[in-house]
Amino acid sequence: MTLSKAYHIDKHSSDRKQNDYYPTPPIATYTLIKEYDIPKTLLEPAAGRGWISHELKHNGFEVYSSDLFEYNNPLVEMETGIDFLQTKKDDRVEAVITNPPFKNRLAEKFVRHSINLYDTSFILCRTTFMESLGRYDLFKETPPTEILVFANRINCDENAMFSVDKQLSGMVSYAWFIWDKRKDYTNKIRWINSKEHVESFLLTHPYEYAKFKVDSPYINNSASTQAVDLTSQELYND
Repeated sequence: MTLSKAYHIDKHSSDRKQNDYYPTPPIATYTLIKEYDIPKTLLEPAAGRGWISHELKHNGFEVYSSDLFEYNNPLVEMETGIDFLQTKKDDRVEAVITNPPFKNRLAEKFVRHSINLYDTSFILCRTTFMESLGRYDLFKETPPTEILVFANRINCDENAMFSVDKQLSGMVSYAWFIWDKRKDYTNKIRWINSKEHVESFLLTHPYEYAKFKVDSPYINNSASTQAVDLTSQELYND
């Protein structure tokens, strides 16, 4: 399956937002890769179509992907019908990385289950996840190691995935919440800016994101012209 076909969006599917399906833009995953030392073998238990997994695999990580629901045209090999909250520890993986469903306190449940099973967890959530009395005990009893707050706002609409401009045009603030037992501190907050990583992102994705505007203020045009101009080729087949 070519990337262009894999990126096709099934507009007739009615279950995406119903399942709280708000996929993670590749630039958000890439930013985490550049900003944090991520273990090489990971589990993505709410993978959707596989946007996080696809970006990680593209950067050399081994990822096991699963989801409770099945989506058309997955980007990676996927195991469906798996309720993460009912799973046991997978000894093949070192860490969990996911953008969990937010409604019905599922994000909190994902966090609790993940940090109970694994030493390292990377959870993408809205920054409002830090709020509410309902999650007070979670953060008091098991505070995150770090919270990486996006200085820019990412766009979790699947229609934005193919354009870096659109990936960086969101209206909601997000952060990576990290629980990492390899570290000896907690409650560290850092601000991260995806725009600082756009040039290297484009140079490692010259074909998928060739639609990115040459005159964008986020990149050095002279350094990325070659990547932007390569519009007629495809990077690889899935």
